[in-house]
This record gives sequence, C-alpha cells and structure tokens, in this order.
Amino acid sequence: MMQNKLDQTIDETSRDLKKILKHVGHKKIADSINHVICNMLPIQNDKYIISDVEDVINERLQDYECSDKLFKGKTNLPKRLETRIGAKIMFLNNSEYKHKMCKGTLGVNTDINKETQEIKYAFCIKGGIVDIKITEDNSQ
Repeated sequence: MMQNKLDQTIDETSRDLKKILKHVGHKKIADSINHVICNMLPIQNDKYIISDVEDVINERLQDYECSDKLFKGKTNLPKRLETRIGAKIMFLNNSEYKHKMCKGTLGVNTDINKETQEIKYAFCIKGGIVDIKITEDNSQ
C-alpha cells in the first residue's frame, strides 16, 4: 500500500513537472529545474558526468569570466553540464543529419563512459531509433 502511494505521488509529480517544463522562459529557472530532475535520476554503476563548460574561440580557450560577461547573458547556454543515464537531450544543431537527426530531435541518455567522456543516446526518428555516441568532437 505504501509503495502504491509512493508510485502514485511520483506519477503525479512527473505529470506536474512535464506541464511546468513546457512553459519555462528563463534560463535560471530552466537550469534549476534541470538540476532537480537530474538529481532525481538514480546513478547507475557510477555513470554520470558533471562538466564545466569551456569557451573556445579561434582554437583559443577563453577566460570564462570574460566570455560570461560578453555573451552568456544573451544565450541559453549553461555554465555546467550534468547528465546521467535516463536524462533527456535535445539536439541543437544539424551536425548529425546523416543519421536523420536535426535541430530539435529528442533523445535519452542510455550509457556514459567517464574515462573517454562519451555519452550514448537513443534518438527516436521517423522510421526507427538511432543509437549514437556523443563526444567532445561531435557536440559542437
């Protein structure tokens, strides 16, 4: 009985979160929601990544404080990436068009290799599911 009540509460919370997520317009609120949801996901076999972003312009690493003041306020780019198995992702460019994935394609994190910093995602596309590794090289 207690487990049923817990499951019901989780289901209701999930529905409420989905409604909220559709209407988030501010970066700070979205970051907070993403952090909370990511922390709700269980960590499986120590497979998670927390990574601070780096800004590179013309192959030169930029001072974060400088780049933050220059353009971060004008973008929705986060200061830190957190992901775990089960986390959702939205592809924001067309670099994987060969796999029929384009800007806005949604996927789910299926595996993480912390040593190589590779993340595997499954993306639902017309006609099937694409399983792809995302690395630093193809994440731009």
